[in-house]
Amino acid sequence: MEQRITSLETITSLISKGLDEVNHSSTGHLSLSTRRKILQTINEPCIIGRISILCALKVYPIWNDFFRNDTEIIGLIEKTEKYLLGQTCKKDLLNDANSIISDYDSDEEVEDPYEWDTAFLASLVYNGGIVDLDFIDDERNKEFWSWYLTDCIKTACSDDRLPYPASTSKVTPSAKYIPYRTQLNLWKDDEKCCAYVNSIKEILAKMVAYAQWSKCDFYCYTVENTSYTKIYYYRGNEPVQFRLGINVTIHLSGKIETLKDLMYSLCPQEGAFYLCKITIDKGNNMDIRFGYDTRYEELKKAFSDSDFSEDFSKYPRAKKFIPDWLADILKRKRISF
Repeated sequence: MEQRITSLETITSLISKGLDEVNHSSTGHLSLSTRRKILQTINEPCIIGRISILCALKVYPIWNDFFRNDTEIIGLIEKTEKYLLGQTCKKDLLNDANSIISDYDSDEEVEDPYEWDTAFLASLVYNGGIVDLDFIDDERNKEFWSWYLTDCIKTACSDDRLPYPASTSKVTPSAKYIPYRTQLNLWKDDEKCCAYVNSIKEILAKMVAYAQWSKCDFYCYTVENTSYTKIYYYRGNEPVQFRLGINVTIHLSGKIETLKDLMYSLCPQEGAFYLCKITIDKGNNMDIRFGYDTRYEELKKAFSDSDFSEDFSKYPRAKKFIPDWLADILKRKRISF
C-alpha cells in the first residue's frame, strides 16, 4: 500500500512537471523522456495499453472523416483492448494488424523515428497528419499533450469504459481538422512547378558548394504579394542564420511566389501555402515542405490580419481547408467563406 501511494505521488509530480514543460515549450510539446518516465512509474501494462488506446480513440474521428467510415481501425482498437484484458491472443491481434498495415503505403520521409510512440503518432494526426516537426501547430500540439497528461491518464487509470464511438457511421471530429492536400503530390507531375523548384534548388546548391556548408535550410514565408525569407547553414549540427544579398532574396522570393501561384492552380479549393521550406545538403539532395494552416511565429511577426484576409481574397479556400485562426480573421473582416 505504501509503495502504491508513493507511486501515485510520483506520477502526480511527473504530470505536474509535464504540464509545466508543455506550457513553456515553444511548440507545446511533451518530450519522449518525460512520457517514458510517466509510463515507467505507472508500470502496469494494462493501464499503459489503455493510454495508447485512448490516444488512438482521440484521433479516430479524424481518421473516420478522412477515410469515410472505414471500420477496420476501430475494430482493431477494440481487439487491442480485448488482448489487454486477456480475451484474445497475441497471434490473432498481430494478424489483424498486419492485414491493415500491408495496405498502407507512403513515400513520406519519417523524421526522428526514435520519437514515434503511439501518443506521438496521435499528436501528429491531431496536427493535421504532418510528418515534419517544423510544421507543428503550436496550439493544437499544446492542446493534445495537455489532454494526454490530464484526461487521458486519468481515464486510463480508472475503471471507466473506454469512450468508443457509439456509431462509427455518425462520428464527427471533436476539433477542427485540416484534410490532407493533393497539391503536396500533384506539383511533382507538373512540368512548370518542377522547373521552378529545380531552379531554386540549383541556386541553393551552388551556395552550399561554394561556402562548403554541410547543408542549408531556406524558408520563404509568403502572404498575398509579400515574402519574408530566412536561411540557415550548417557546418556541424547547429544551424547558423545567414544574411542573403538583396538581389538573391528578391530572385528567390519571386520564384517561390510563382510556385505558389502554380501549385494553387492545380487544386484551388485547397488554398495556397504560406511557407515553403527547402533543405539542400552537400550531396545535392533536396527536401521540400509546404505549410498551409499554421500561423508560425515568423508569420505573426511579419504579416498582419489584413495581409491574411487579402491573401484569402487572392487564394480562396474551401471551408474545410480554413484553419480556425484564419476563420476568425475572415469573420472580423466580414469576408464570407
